[in-house]
Amino acid sequence: VVYAGLFEALGCGKKSLLISLIRQIVIIIPLGFILSRIWGPVGIWVCFPIAEFLAAGMARGMVKKQNLILMMGDKMFSFQVDLTKDKILKAILIFAIPIFISNIFQQFYNTVDTMIVGNYLGDNSLAAIGACNAVYELLVGFALGVGNGFSIVVARSYGAGDESLLKRSVAGAI
Repeated sequence: VVYAGLFEALGCGKKSLLISLIRQIVIIIPLGFILSRIWGPVGIWVCFPIAEFLAAGMARGMVKKQNLILMMGDKMFSFQVDLTKDKILKAILIFAIPIFISNIFQQFYNTVDTMIVGNYLGDNSLAAIGACNAVYELLVGFALGVGNGFSIVVARSYGAGDESLLKRSVAGAI
């Protein structure tokens, strides 16, 4: 979740959406199904931190592979949107559309998760997910808050034109 926020802060909405979709569809759904067969309701609870860890590893690999954050040459960053020069409505829409699509997939995932657990694992398992949902939302909210906090520090460094502080801020965020 933190890496998705970092990609959003850097103006890479497509990469943020890709990380979110892979985390939800490719990792959580199959992993939740497999682990619930092995450990029952505990397997569903365990699949979320495993999915977060795998998604963070995938995002870190994307950062290293494409050299997204620190670039050599004249540019410090590879931005797709420049909020200081582009039209503000266009920039907001470019940021908002991937987030909106990600939220739709999150709701779809929650619906499918409820159907699968309710039909195959029973009422007790569905109640266990409901009871653990508050803790999960707390952790996700914390991670989003940390990501948003780092994006503010990175944005201030970029706006001030302080390349040294900017590199330290991005390194600290990772």
